[in-house]
Amino acid sequence: MKFLSLIITVLLIISGSCATKDEIISEINDKLDIMDNKMSILIQGADGSIYMKEHLSSTGTQPYDDNTTIHIASGCKWIAMATIMKLVELQLLSLDTKVTDIYPDFKDSNPTMTLKNLMTHTSGYKLADDWVFDLNISLQESVLGIANGGKYAASNVYFPGGTKVGYSDIGMQIAGGMAEKVSERTFHELFNQYIATPMGMKNATFTAFDGDKGNNIAIADGLLISMNDYSNFLRMLLNQGSFEGKQILLASTVQLMLQDYTGDLPVSEEVMKDDVVQEVEDSYSFAIGAWIFGIDSNNKPSIYSSPGIHGFQNWIDVENKYLCILFIRTDTENEPDITDLTESLKPKILDFYLTESGNYSQFIALGILIVFAIMF
Repeated sequence: MKFLSLIITVLLIISGSCATKDEIISEINDKLDIMDNKMSILIQGADGSIYMKEHLSSTGTQPYDDNTTIHIASGCKWIAMATIMKLVELQLLSLDTKVTDIYPDFKDSNPTMTLKNLMTHTSGYKLADDWVFDLNISLQESVLGIANGGKYAASNVYFPGGTKVGYSDIGMQIAGGMAEKVSERTFHELFNQYIATPMGMKNATFTAFDGDKGNNIAIADGLLISMNDYSNFLRMLLNQGSFEGKQILLASTVQLMLQDYTGDLPVSEEVMKDDVVQEVEDSYSFAIGAWIFGIDSNNKPSIYSSPGIHGFQNWIDVENKYLCILFIRTDTENEPDITDLTESLKPKILDFYLTESGNYSQFIALGILIVFAIMF
């Protein structure tokens, strides 16, 4: 009987200790100074239900609104890779396509590299170099420069493709070039046709590096987008490729995107150190275009994210079927503090979502039923 009383007490404590909207907003407001004094937050269910949507700013600072677009840096990787995965779906490419099949120029420098390696940070290249930064060359010129050199040296290969993990914009730049080559269309056209237009992402456009204007589209760093447009993309992933009755990607394509491709590979400390992380861990789990930041009770990946160095934060939780976006654009020096704030907020946001969506109520009701079943 004491055990049953303990179960009931625990259930009641859970029901009475859930995070509130005011607590979450208060914690964010206390840190607005590291977010350029403005940010927006969205917590949304896979079904489109909005549980929190706020545009916050310090006194005297104009807040963002639903139509505001910001450059989200690496937050674009997910969307860019989804665009390329559409070509995999259409059988114009496969994850096992060798880069040398499209660009023989790589046969001497990185011959084993495949499309999968480019999309999962196992390409062998470092974060970025002048072939990504240059605003005035084309994407195709960028890729050929990575292979052959020219006005700059060819990009250095730190390990053979597929053998280690090393976070790389250069690899994804090559993947974008492959997509253009096999489709005979620009990356802008591919993105608009397969992702942006069917999902009503009216305020989304790819750019050159760091959001600048230029001919050299930055596949892994260049996207201006609104919070609502980004949420449309995340909802599509949560719904196995479906968005408001339209099948944007096949469910099988989304499943391929959300696998862990790197958790069992060694890490290239030379590539990861400083430019990507301050302290290199023993392993990193990457899906296609996203980090894996959590697993479910069955030890399967469940929380995915594609954050940007200017503070943009986002994640989907496929187990609990919700998404969250922290819509931020600030100085890169504030990124570590924003990451710390995000980690502090995550359990409270999940707590809030489960309460507001009724999932906690269902859990508590089930727990009480179990208690009564045991008792009687």
